[in-house]
Amino acid sequence: MTPTYRKMILEGELTPIGELSAAFLSPPSAMHLQFAYFESMLVVEFIVKNYGYDALKNILADLAKSEDIRYAISQHTKPLSALEKDFEEYAKKRANDLAPDVDWEEPEQINAIARDPNSLEKWLEGHPNSLWALTQYAQNLLSENNFDKAKEILNKIIDLYPEYTSSDSAYIILAQLHQKLGETDKEKEVLEKICEYSSDSVYAYSRLLDIALEQKNWQDVVTNCQRYFAVNPHMESIYLHLSSANEKLGNDNEAIEGYQKLLKLDYPDQAELNYRIGRLMEDKNPDEAKRYVLSALAEAPRFRDAHKLLLKIVEQAENENETQESPENTENQI
Repeated sequence: MTPTYRKMILEGELTPIGELSAAFLSPPSAMHLQFAYFESMLVVEFIVKNYGYDALKNILADLAKSEDIRYAISQHTKPLSALEKDFEEYAKKRANDLAPDVDWEEPEQINAIARDPNSLEKWLEGHPNSLWALTQYAQNLLSENNFDKAKEILNKIIDLYPEYTSSDSAYIILAQLHQKLGETDKEKEVLEKICEYSSDSVYAYSRLLDIALEQKNWQDVVTNCQRYFAVNPHMESIYLHLSSANEKLGNDNEAIEGYQKLLKLDYPDQAELNYRIGRLMEDKNPDEAKRYVLSALAEAPRFRDAHKLLLKIVEQAENENETQESPENTENQI
């Protein structure tokens, strides 16, 4: 849950469960659309927690039969009006229990205080755990290149609110600071912490992948490619990194499968992909390897490495045939 969602819940912006579908049709803002998705997730969480997975599966089964969603939900939980009241209480409790040590209060003259360092420090004296003030203070320290103090404040924010991993979180700011200072190991620690709390942090996965590629840590490349795919399974470059890393690790079958998927995705360098597959299949399936190498040469007739591989496959096949047809083998067969 983000601070914005917390505020919207406590300010009474929850949509009744029976009307939640309409919240997606004409939201007053992009934030309200995002909040509708979040509230939908919260409703599912609430139903599973209080009525079990079977109730959720039965609701979905009824929806598949074109039942009205309000009827389907009430059939497997309780009357909708009572359920909506229980859900509102549940959501507000979740909001109130969020990061209990954080001071959520914000000043009335928020912009004026943010612009005046003295006013900000005075506000912090009375609100030492103010999420808003600590974040603003950290940004001020960064602008002054006071990196050590900024790290201290950012780590305090993380300790107060470890679940918050959005793009404006202290985690992201701290990771970018470590990157700027060339502190790669510390940056990795922060990014891995994000992964513990978030299952969709594309920034963390991408940056960890970049670090793994730089360090030629092929197992980490595989790990972060797989994390990335859980969020976006259509990135060609991620397939290429994953397949290359599997090839480096000796996971030939996984590498071949990845390169074949890239072929289906019409990856621009079809010749290179066909060549790599042929190279990996050379010993296991020479005939199939030959087909892929010929496809590579059809795409790039002057591809020298492909020519060399094709000659090697052909020569090996001829040698095997000669061995099988030699007089000694003939006599042995007789």
